[in-house]
Amino acid sequence: MLHNVYIKGGFGSYMTPMLNVYVGSQRKEKWILSASSRYNSSNAKIKNEDKNKVYAGVSHFDLDAQARYLSKNSKAATIYGRYGNQQNYYYGYNQDLNLPDSLIPMKRKDVEKQTVKYYAGGATLETNNLDSSLLSYKLGLGVDGMKALHGIGQDNLRAFHG
Repeated sequence: MLHNVYIKGGFGSYMTPMLNVYVGSQRKEKWILSASSRYNSSNAKIKNEDKNKVYAGVSHFDLDAQARYLSKNSKAATIYGRYGNQQNYYYGYNQDLNLPDSLIPMKRKDVEKQTVKYYAGGATLETNNLDSSLLSYKLGLGVDGMKALHGIGQDNLRAFHG
């Protein structure tokens, strides 16, 4: 029985906390389970082109999970999933608009926020034959996609082999 736990955290300049967590287990001989998560963000103010301090935040979160079944005849079946969320704050300065300084957003509540959510999931079936005279294959079916502001997004269905 194997258990793995990995945790890494930190805090950097510009108010940037960071945390990575991984947990894995092979409690049963035929099953391997794992999950991981990552988070980082920034809540800083930086100077723009006009030397004004403006909010320039970003945050990023990921969560992954996987379950893998191993059979005695060198076959493995895997089910996996992923979810993520990313937010970017655009304080921006567009010279083409010729905006006066009074219209450039300076506070967090006035800044446009772009949120992107993404996901993936699927399953694979594969062999891992050590004998090169035997046929090896990997087949899979998965979905993935992303969603952003104003209904913008994309969804994909994938079939693959290897």
